[in-house]
Amino acid sequence: MMSDSSINVFSFRKLSSIMLIMALPWIMIYVSIFVAFGFSFVFYWPGLGILPFMYILIPLLGISYGCLITIFKDVRHHLRAFAYAHGIFTSISSLTILMTFVFTKVKSDIILLRFPEFLKFSLPLWAAFLVYSMLYLIYATLAYKTLSKVVSNHIRSPSKDVLHYWKLSAILGLLTSITIICTIINSLVKYTSTDTAFLFVYPTIFAILLLILSLDELFLEGKFRHIRYPILAPLLAHTSWTLIKLPLILPKSIAELLFQIPFPALLLSPFPGITTSIGVDHVITGIVLGFIHYDDMIRGPSIPLTLFGLWLFFEFLAFYKILSYVSFKRSIDDIIGTSIHIMFSRLLSLGGTIKVRLKAYKDNGLLLTVVNMSHVDVIGIDVYVIGADWIYFDKPMQLDLVLKNGAQFTGLPPGKEITLVCYDWTRDKYIQAKYSLAVKVVCTFKDGAKMEKVYTVGI
Repeated sequence: MMSDSSINVFSFRKLSSIMLIMALPWIMIYVSIFVAFGFSFVFYWPGLGILPFMYILIPLLGISYGCLITIFKDVRHHLRAFAYAHGIFTSISSLTILMTFVFTKVKSDIILLRFPEFLKFSLPLWAAFLVYSMLYLIYATLAYKTLSKVVSNHIRSPSKDVLHYWKLSAILGLLTSITIICTIINSLVKYTSTDTAFLFVYPTIFAILLLILSLDELFLEGKFRHIRYPILAPLLAHTSWTLIKLPLILPKSIAELLFQIPFPALLLSPFPGITTSIGVDHVITGIVLGFIHYDDMIRGPSIPLTLFGLWLFFEFLAFYKILSYVSFKRSIDDIIGTSIHIMFSRLLSLGGTIKVRLKAYKDNGLLLTVVNMSHVDVIGIDVYVIGADWIYFDKPMQLDLVLKNGAQFTGLPPGKEITLVCYDWTRDKYIQAKYSLAVKVVCTFKDGAKMEKVYTVGI
């Protein structure tokens, strides 16, 4: 259960910094196209228009907040935010060509927000690849020191959900690679020119690597799990725009729906991997590639890229669960549930919400501060350790907590705050951890309602 001492907050800060730098061209084009488009909702639907506008901002805010909070705060308290930011980062299928910055100089109705003159510049494609390669090497080195070690810790005792996600991603990866290989073989039979053959070199390498990773998961117990998503998935994703050049696209009706009517793509934009598959990122890839080679822009969504995006999605779900100890669905439920409670708890007489602060110490002490933000008394607080250093326990370990004066907890009125103490979170050395704990807090309200949340706390 022991973590590697080289996993530290500073390494995560450097990793987040390089991710934010690499994602800068994507942030620029997302703002210039989709955020600018979102303003139309606010303009035409005053009041209600703010809701779709805020929805469009989710990926942008997600990657910005997740990286910045990790840079300036302790990542162990914000693992969900970082995991989501990394998911959006790993969904940018056009990043290598976005680094040409050609979109800043293009005059097009698609670019709704014009760039000032000092931002209008472009790089040759070879120079963009050189810049990307240098940044990626830095990213890969940092990811190996942090994220790969996290995954390595987890695979000592992987959760059933993570194994399920990995199997699904392996099947999709196998299907994607076979689709790419069959398309390339069929195309080479029809087109034998040197230029055409050259276009299939990288997709072939792409397919072979994805095939190896999928077969490894299906038949070799995932020997490459620790580098598959943290290191190789971003590289594959950022160069996956090459798949659009393969002559295999979605039916015309779907292509027109995604490219001419932006609403379906915008609806899927907050979901990592899915946005690459049939969402906003797929659209951006087609648009940017069209700026460089106009004929590619109107060809439509790529079937290989669509399948690859689904592979990314399930890899993201596994990574999110590993890093944050909770499923992505649970995080969405928590956000929606918390929002509903904050807005309507008094009106609808719902159980309420709680605010929790945790601190764990190397001397085995743990402090839990609970604020009752509801209108109902809290009559019970149960605390469990469900994992340590990204290793899940077979069953939760309940901790014994008392008030600072040694008395037992009896209740917490609305609007009040209380601090509970656990003097030995190791439970007589049974729980061992160097880096972080995953703690589940279950609060029981007087009206019978219960609320439970999982928190990560650094040691």
